[in-house]
Amino acid sequence: MLIYERNNSYHTPAKTRYILYLLNRSGDPVSLFEAGEVDITRIGAEAATEIQEPDHLLHDSLQSAANLCTSYLYFNNSLPPIDDLNVRKALALAIDREKLIDQFTENLYTASDSLLPPAMPGFTPNESPPIYDPKAARQALKDSRYAGDMPTLKLVTSGRGNDESPLLDAIINMWRQELGLAVTLEYIDPEVFNEEVKDSGGHIVNGGWCADYPDPQNFLDILFHSQSEFNNSGYTNPEVDALLEQARAELDPTRRLELYAQAERLLLDNFAALPLWNTVTFMLVNPQLEGYLLGPMEVAQVQNMVKTDR
Repeated sequence: MLIYERNNSYHTPAKTRYILYLLNRSGDPVSLFEAGEVDITRIGAEAATEIQEPDHLLHDSLQSAANLCTSYLYFNNSLPPIDDLNVRKALALAIDREKLIDQFTENLYTASDSLLPPAMPGFTPNESPPIYDPKAARQALKDSRYAGDMPTLKLVTSGRGNDESPLLDAIINMWRQELGLAVTLEYIDPEVFNEEVKDSGGHIVNGGWCADYPDPQNFLDILFHSQSEFNNSGYTNPEVDALLEQARAELDPTRRLELYAQAERLLLDNFAALPLWNTVTFMLVNPQLEGYLLGPMEVAQVQNMVKTDR
């Protein structure tokens, strides 16, 4: 247990004198909350699905906030046949993301049309997002230079040999049904994923990213610059690299965000990746707490929090 005490010498002292944090707590977080052992606790999407029902006893205690995390399918444009833009476009348009969100998140998460999450500074709404369109997907594949001669594709994800992924199985099934493609799924041990994924020969890499800090560099540069160690798909585009490198050195904040917006637009137009969904943080908060604020970085702003008697 950690006990934090208010610093009365601070220029704006916190409203609450003590805050206690339970470390390495055991037990179900919902049960701990119901028993009054904690006033604030994070819960998973499965528990939130049940609690969000209007007649649930904890319904009024549920809070949520969009966080800075996005799930993607990354495309390796250095490997045939993914080096053809039309092939990448076909793969993206053949995926029914709304169906996946309904089936695997019960609509608790939101479809992502941009590479940056909505709460990220510099976020720009995508005016032409990739919409599920099997007819257009088949036409794109027909227009590619690999039409009629598509090899088996490899989809790579983090996991172990005995793991199963109903989500990725559903995506592979969509590609098979809509495009007639054969896709194999390969798991790489999470302990060595970043070291081995680049040498795996994966045409497509499943993954996601959560912000370490609220800046577009932490997504676009980290995930898509050709020399980044976290560019797991091996995507390469000299024009994107140039924009990202220019943004690194740009001192004017407005111009800097413009450069990142240009880079993101190029990445989206080039189908460097298909964003699937943005995740949401769910918390149970004691209704007696006033002033609690959950931000997109999942760092609670507790300095204005106070517990009432109501």
